[in-house]
Amino acid sequence: MSRLPLINIDEKPFQRAFANAPILLEAFTQMEKGLGEYLEPELLELIRLRAAANNGCQYCQSVQRIAMDEKKRNVAMIKNKEGDLTEREKVALELTDRIMAYHGNLPEELLQNVKQHFSNEEMIALLWQIGIKNAANWFIISMQIETE
Repeated sequence: MSRLPLINIDEKPFQRAFANAPILLEAFTQMEKGLGEYLEPELLELIRLRAAANNGCQYCQSVQRIAMDEKKRNVAMIKNKEGDLTEREKVALELTDRIMAYHGNLPEELLQNVKQHFSNEEMIALLWQIGIKNAANWFIISMQIETE
């Protein structure tokens, strides 16, 4: 059972709990929209799932935000297993793992690899996606939010 009341809005439990602070929910929603202007939905979803796997967020691992190939979805949730991903997707997941495991410490070699596949704007969006999903995982885990 959630440690926060789930506000009666037509959303998933995470948003319903977050709606206890409506200004922050609106800012989160705007950030999500902004990230979608720079990165494709499937890449954002892969990063979301990898962050959830890294943090052990069962809620986030169980939620499907977009339709995607089940094999690709599973690869994102199994750390260090590449599967059938594009180079761009592999680099994004490597970056996710590195940033989360080493608290933002980014070696020059990985940075150069990221720059080969992503523009500066996309790199900023990648780092924000990793950070915002990490924070959302912590929120969900600490507030014991579960799927309905």
